[in-house]
Amino acid sequence: MPVDSKHILYDEFLEKWSRARDVIEGEDRVKEAGERYLPRLDSQDDEEYRAYVQRSSFFNATGRTAEGFQGMVFRRDPVIKLPEKGAPAGDVMARFGEDCDLFGTSLYLYAKRIAGEILGVGRAGTLVEWHDVEERPFLCLYQAEQIINWRVERMGGRNVLTLVELRETSDKFEGEDYFEAEAIAQIRVLRLVRNSEGAKEREGGEE
Repeated sequence: MPVDSKHILYDEFLEKWSRARDVIEGEDRVKEAGERYLPRLDSQDDEEYRAYVQRSSFFNATGRTAEGFQGMVFRRDPVIKLPEKGAPAGDVMARFGEDCDLFGTSLYLYAKRIAGEILGVGRAGTLVEWHDVEERPFLCLYQAEQIINWRVERMGGRNVLTLVELRETSDKFEGEDYFEAEAIAQIRVLRLVRNSEGAKEREGGEE
């Protein structure tokens, strides 16, 4: 099977995730989708259909409900416990709490974003990585649509995630134009394998 093979459940849920994101986004997104949500009448030409779409209205109950539930979850600020400054790894984790994804996002705002993804489509992923230059961990958020394949196996009396494939893009700069970047699609493969002595090891790679 090729590396970009998708889990049997991925295609089943993809349409549902897309629809959920559209209705949460609101009226503009629904209207942009055109005939997906607003079927054209047999008698309508293009101009009549565009007028029909513009006249239509969409009450965004789904988006308001998701926003309301997110507000309920964070009605009280979460308690975040990190090592204090001066303690082992305290300075490193203090920076992590203020900027957990290398984009200036605090750990609180990252948790809020994850909660929004879960409330919207029911699934999201976080990959913890290590930054060699800053010598500290950072988080990468993957939306449900980016997690294309996974495998769970029984190990040691419990279910263990042994494979996950993540679809992502990276920017590639070539030539003399520094400001022009090419988006390169890639798949990150993370597998849990056993070494020769039977112990579990993690390995990662990109395709």
